[in-house]
Amino acid sequence: MKKLSLIRKKQNAFINDIAARANEFIKSIPKRELEVILLSGSAARGDYYPGRNCLGYIGYLLSDYTKDRWERREAFPQLHANLNTALRAAIKCLYYIHGKYAAPEDRRLYYNCELERLPRNYEKTIEDLFRQEINSESDYRRREALFRKGLLSFCESADAPDSLKG
Repeated sequence: MKKLSLIRKKQNAFINDIAARANEFIKSIPKRELEVILLSGSAARGDYYPGRNCLGYIGYLLSDYTKDRWERREAFPQLHANLNTALRAAIKCLYYIHGKYAAPEDRRLYYNCELERLPRNYEKTIEDLFRQEINSESDYRRREALFRKGLLSFCESADAPDSLKG
């Protein structure tokens, strides 16, 4: 069995690099915004980080591999649940596009309607996306197509900062 002291010694440079990156990120946040983040509880939830993995996770949830797994089992409620998760992640992406941290989940949707740049017909699109027939394959297909066209394409567009694309 490896000794903890040996592991720490071998990983010291790696740990120092991670700590330096975290400090660099914290220093880059304006103090007023940092205060708001800490007071809102966003630090505890982890939703203050400008989402580099946001679109990557959405891609995984909607990948042919992930969808095929649930389609073969006819687990349409799981497909809808994955799409709901992707939808929540895309809503967070809208905040990141604006250079803001995402509002807490219990008010995220309400506040994001005030963002300056939103997809065309955003409110109607969101209304249609949240309406679902949980056991329906055809309704899943409708929602996924609407999500890709009405929201995901906007998040992936050239207007999105590089921090969302990598």
